[in-house]
Amino acid sequence: MPPSLKFPYTPNSAIRDPARQAAISAAIYIVFCVAYILVSGWIAAAIATSTEDLQRIEAIKGTAFIVVTGLLFFVIIYAHLKRIRASEAQILAQEQSLLRNQRRSIAAMSAASIAHDLNNLLLSLSGLVDELRNHEKPDPFLVTLRKDIEIGIDKVLHLTARVASAARDVLPEERAHTDLASLAGQIIALSRKHPDVKHCSILVPEQACISATINPTLFEEALLNLILNAAQAAGEGGTIEVRITEDNGRAIVEVHDTGPGVPEEIRGRIFDPCFTTKPRGTGVGLLAVKTFVASHGGDVQVGESSWGGALFRLRFPLKPPK
Repeated sequence: MPPSLKFPYTPNSAIRDPARQAAISAAIYIVFCVAYILVSGWIAAAIATSTEDLQRIEAIKGTAFIVVTGLLFFVIIYAHLKRIRASEAQILAQEQSLLRNQRRSIAAMSAASIAHDLNNLLLSLSGLVDELRNHEKPDPFLVTLRKDIEIGIDKVLHLTARVASAARDVLPEERAHTDLASLAGQIIALSRKHPDVKHCSILVPEQACISATINPTLFEEALLNLILNAAQAAGEGGTIEVRITEDNGRAIVEVHDTGPGVPEEIRGRIFDPCFTTKPRGTGVGLLAVKTFVASHGGDVQVGESSWGGALFRLRFPLKPPK
């Protein structure tokens, strides 16, 4: 299991094996009651001088038994409920901590995604400025206009750099030379434990070793989200295929499924923060995919799979740009 995708820690359960503990407790109580009845009955019979005396002793003995066992039950139940309450408080604190971290990650991914989109837009604007430069010579107004636009573009570029820098402070930034097929195999093995995936077939064609210098954490999150989405789309008995290939110095990771596919009219929106078509979706999963490709100088394509469902294709350089 990849270290960054381990399931969140939860405290030890207050009741590890309820049936076994209940059986042991009941057995101890039965033995105690039987022993008490036999021993106390023998003592009462030995000291009683008459039938009335025996009845009085039995009444006192029964009352004492009820009082003592009642107090014992109170102590046991109180301690047990207190332990459960402490465990619940610990779980609640951990959930709140995870929620805070998740919100920070979502904000960072959104910032990284916005910065990436802005940079792409600025590149397009720079191309228009170059065209403007070719036609500005006769007109001083166009020269001034072009320079003002260039100043504005430069300021926005600095702003996007600051936004991206702030996102990197939250998102993991380590990079390592990684065997993509091996790492993908670990992620697929982990995903099979998910209830939405375990009823699907996951195919991984045999492929050559392809290594890339990537951020393993972001890659794991991206691929895991794509597999989960594919499983939810394909449904029970569906098929998912993960292909990893190489083309001209770029890694290509494809996730196919047999679901209904992604309607063409929303393909441009599915990577937007918080956009989702699922009743209980959060719109964060595909944002993690976009964050990965944006931080690695790559891109993601959405199309139709040969299986009839959706195809998500990630492309990114095997080596980071110098």
